Amino acid sequence: MTLRVRLLSLMLSMVAIVAVTLVILSLNSLTVTLLDVAISSSEMAGRQIQSFLLRRLPESLGRAPSRPTTLSEMRDYWNTVISNDADLAALLEQTMAQSRSIVEIDIANDDGIIIASSNPQTRGTIMMAREDLRAVRDASPIGRLTAILTPHGDYETRVPLSIAGKPQGIAGKKDALFTIQTLVSPVLLRAATLPALRSVAVASGLALLAAFFLAYWSANLALKPLARIGHIIDDIVSGRDLPPPQREAEDARELALIEAKLSLLGERFRSARADATQLRNTLEGALEKLDLGTRRQLESQIALARRLTAINSLTGRVAHEIKNPLNSIALRLEMLRSSMALETPDVDEQFAVLSSEVMRLDRVVRTFLDFNRPVDLNLELVDLVETAAEILSFI
Repeated sequence: MTLRVRLLSLMLSMVAIVAVTLVILSLNSLTVTLLDVAISSSEMAGRQIQSFLLRRLPESLGRAPSRPTTLSEMRDYWNTVISNDADLAALLEQTMAQSRSIVEIDIANDDGIIIASSNPQTRGTIMMAREDLRAVRDASPIGRLTAILTPHGDYETRVPLSIAGKPQGIAGKKDALFTIQTLVSPVLLRAATLPALRSVAVASGLALLAAFFLAYWSANLALKPLARIGHIIDDIVSGRDLPPPQREAEDARELALIEAKLSLLGERFRSARADATQLRNTLEGALEKLDLGTRRQLESQIALARRLTAINSLTGRVAHEIKNPLNSIALRLEMLRSSMALETPDVDEQFAVLSSEVMRLDRVVRTFLDFNRPVDLNLELVDLVETAAEILSFI
């Protein structure tokens, strides 16, 4: 992978990470805002129906033929009033129509039977529990996106209405006489989300495209001084004259310093090459002036030096390979002499001969090892009679 490709990959990866992070944050903010609007709209619709019932139910008691005296009678009377109230039915349909996400508004009694609804087909049925829209809003970002963008049932918000006509919290649901359920469709939420998602996708694509061109331009700008340095090195190798250095304002100070050092190196390189060329020409001229015999003698000496170098390396390796077994043989001889000295007294003479020969071989090996190093000759007197006696004894 070239340096240009690595720079492009690195810069595009960084920009892609930033772009994806911004897209995720934008989507998260978009879904939270959309869900907050849907929750606010559904709760407002429920409160509006609740306020209407809080006014209408007490008024209906004044028009009752006989005022209810027990709780059961009051509940049955109010169920009848809510079921037959045309204004309430019109208000339910109008409230649903004014919202972009609400699909149905139901009112159920304490038995869970729907007694009024914006959808006449659901009247008389059991109010089904749906997933709370607030729980979707409080979920993780991925959970919120999944809840909106994938097929799912309707979500709900509920507003309870107590016996005394006052709204109750979650803890007071058991005392509620009526429950107002507002259903929010994920299809409508998705329809409101998709245009924003398309806008985010288009903006992200344009940002990545602009980032690619910016990264390509930045990579070329960053590699331009390196390309100039490469041309300077090519000029040094080929022996061409170096171009004049650019102004420091155009290049970074560090690169300008490198260029100056390369120029100095190029001058030294050309000077060394000129000296080498002059020396080679001098040697060639000197060789041409020699006669044929002298040239052959020089060639023979060079060949001999090469052979001696090879022999020198070979003898060093062979000597090392021989010295290690000799040390092992000498050690085993001493151990064998110690173990046999008590049983066979006359064996010392034989072991002495073997030890002497091992030492002689060791000296030969050391001589080979000293072949590479200059040797100082130590002259000493030798008794020829004693030497001849040792040879005869060995034979």
